[in-house]
Amino acid sequence: YARELKVRDQINDHGLRTFIPMMWKDKTLVPAITGLVFAQATRETLDAYIRSFGDARPVNYYWDRTADRPLTVPDKAMEDFIAIASTMDPDLIYLTEISDKLREGQKVIVKEGPFKGVEGKVVRIRKSRRIMVEIPGMLAVASTYVEMGNVEII
Repeated sequence: YARELKVRDQINDHGLRTFIPMMWKDKTLVPAITGLVFAQATRETLDAYIRSFGDARPVNYYWDRTADRPLTVPDKAMEDFIAIASTMDPDLIYLTEISDKLREGQKVIVKEGPFKGVEGKVVRIRKSRRIMVEIPGMLAVASTYVEMGNVEII
């Protein structure tokens, strides 16, 4: 897992903003998703960064197969994903496969509490109601338990 952290540091050294979802495992902070580093930049900037390594590229794009181009995450979706994932709460759940049933959840915005302003879907996982924020075509993160009185349907 050290590779993600090294890549993150290299990208940060180029002045780009990055995010790695992290979690606690055996009292050690490790990447929650192997091989995943989010970077905020234009396509041109990322292309130049990747080309700078020549054939020894340490990174590649996560490909959006439906659009036949690198996956682009809208800013609001990324902000909401980071708001939940950055808590590193042991009850967070990362989903790399999202069932149709979960996608049918009611769309809400959190009005109170630590996730205030986050938009997602109310889902029931492991007998708890949670807010799920999905990065379409990639993964989702589901929060810890959220009081339904703290959310508003949108």
